Amino acid sequence: MFSRFSWFGAFQTYCVHSCTRFLFVVALFVLIVLHAPQSLGAAEVTLAWDPNPEPDIAGYTVYYGNYSRLYEWAIDVGNWTTCTVSGLENGNTYYISVTAYDTSGNESAYSGEIQYVPTGISADEKSSTTGGGGGGGCFIASATCGLR
Repeated sequence: MFSRFSWFGAFQTYCVHSCTRFLFVVALFVLIVLHAPQSLGAAEVTLAWDPNPEPDIAGYTVYYGNYSRLYEWAIDVGNWTTCTVSGLENGNTYYISVTAYDTSGNESAYSGEIQYVPTGISADEKSSTTGGGGGGGCFIASATCGLR
């Protein structure tokens, strides 16, 4: 008349399903953690250029973005002729150019543009020296890249 209900059997079934779910979540977490350093690394690029020879040069501005000649970000580096752009995402294409500005606030045309794609390879493993000339006395002479 009464059906036999086994608390032990129900508990055993519950444990098997819970343990399976738990192991799946742990495996997924481990997979994500092991894969994360490659995909989440913030890259950087260090630029260097020849100084503008004009006596009234006040500084330089580094422009960069994801589209050629449509720069989304700018860094005023003052009188320095080097700049490290950090926080770049691996696999994204960045276009980088420099302008000079004088003490009156006049800004030169853009320098030659560098196209840079961070790959997650450290600076010790990779070095790039591409660049272009022209553009109001700014010339990006070299660029090295690395993982931060």
